[in-house]
Amino acid sequence: MIETDLFLEYKNYMLANSKFKDMLIVPNTPESLVKFPTIVMMELNNSDNAQGKTTDRSEYVSRLSYRVSIFTKNVTITTTNDLGSEPVQESIKYQDRQVMDELKELTHNFFNQVGFNRSSSRRVDNLRDMSILRQEMTFTGNLASWNNSLYF
Repeated sequence: MIETDLFLEYKNYMLANSKFKDMLIVPNTPESLVKFPTIVMMELNNSDNAQGKTTDRSEYVSRLSYRVSIFTKNVTITTTNDLGSEPVQESIKYQDRQVMDELKELTHNFFNQVGFNRSSSRRVDNLRDMSILRQEMTFTGNLASWNNSLYF
């Protein structure tokens, strides 16, 4: 399915390009936020774009909308350096806004690469826990699929 394929592409892109490898990326908002950062990529709309259908219906173009919600707090990343005779662990602390800035930029870059436009981006209060920084972005675009493969 097109939404599952796009979700997996996004998840792989984020994990490959972010320094925050321990993030949670899910398609629906979890009951509770236990890991930071957490990214929710939720499909808002999936409809046919009739202009993109071939006469034999072997290729479909879908008009899609996604809301990406990023939840973060301050994060510490511990790395191990094997430069000397003994491994040394280093901890680097990142403020919530530093984490948010990177994840927003990567998210925008991913959706831009697949031909989507950002229609909104806004900070939202997280009413359950005000210490959590939350950003919501909405993207819309068209994706073609043929023979169970996506075409960007």
